[in-house]
Amino acid sequence: MVPGGRRHRRRQPAGTRARRNAAQGPRHGSRSRNRMAGRGERRMKELPVVSVNGKLLHASDARISPFDRGVRMGDGLFETIRVRSGRILRLGDHLNRLLSSCVALDFPAPDHGGLVQAALDFMHKTGIREGALRITLTRGEAGGVWPSGDVSPLLLITASEGVPYPPAALETGLKAAVIDDPVRVQGLLSRHKVTSYIPSIIARRLALEQGADVAIMLNCDGNVAEADCANIFVVTDDDEIVTPPVDEGALPGISRARLLKAMPEIEERPVSADDLYDALEVVFTNALMPAAAAASVDETPLEEREFFRRALAALERDADRENSP
Repeated sequence: MVPGGRRHRRRQPAGTRARRNAAQGPRHGSRSRNRMAGRGERRMKELPVVSVNGKLLHASDARISPFDRGVRMGDGLFETIRVRSGRILRLGDHLNRLLSSCVALDFPAPDHGGLVQAALDFMHKTGIREGALRITLTRGEAGGVWPSGDVSPLLLITASEGVPYPPAALETGLKAAVIDDPVRVQGLLSRHKVTSYIPSIIARRLALEQGADVAIMLNCDGNVAEADCANIFVVTDDDEIVTPPVDEGALPGISRARLLKAMPEIEERPVSADDLYDALEVVFTNALMPAAAAASVDETPLEEREFFRRALAALERDADRENSP
């Protein structure tokens, strides 16, 4: 339960929840082409230096085979990791998730120690102090739906500089739109960060067309799964704090796991669309935020920030205790 009294919201009347889906196509006069990003996001500067299989190169000199399965089939995994004050936050957690995905999806797994060293070497050589590190692993070059014979995976490390989300925007909040289609299909793949990102991309496009910043995606049962790039937490109208379980289509996010540990009062359970529309607060988490309030859901404003402030403070305290391996 959230401590303290709450002002309860009025349920949005039935029939007024104008969601969109991919089958409807773009709206006339859509703003999505002109919007650089959601209100809370900043465009970050991509560093011109990349690491390809441990070799540091200028981006213009990097060569990836046109036969690489990541290019041809989206057959890859990735991790996006926050860099703050010259430290890689929660690198061990991210690499453990990446290697767990390698086992689950039968990728040739890199050595954990080698990955740590590659990330730290990249940080040292580029001198990045504030921004994000992305580690991408593809299955490499091979034909066929399932590759026959040995494969040599491709390990790519890139980075971008800047503050991903301005602190003021996190509390002001992101406008959210609920998207019916594409859905987040719960199952094996929803548990892993795969490079096949089209459902999230299309959901974001539909949200932008509605004047929102972020899409909330439903699963095949019509329950809330997650946002297009973040996990989601909901404070219900009876003051429960809930988040969808992983088997509802939620990615096992790093910030999500840290917040569940820091705040044991949070309950993992299916979250219905009514839970969402009747919510007192909606909060998003990912590795770059690490937490952001929802300013509105389908244009219904959300004004309370009590849980958001507690969640952000808990994640910031946790990050302050972290040191790069």
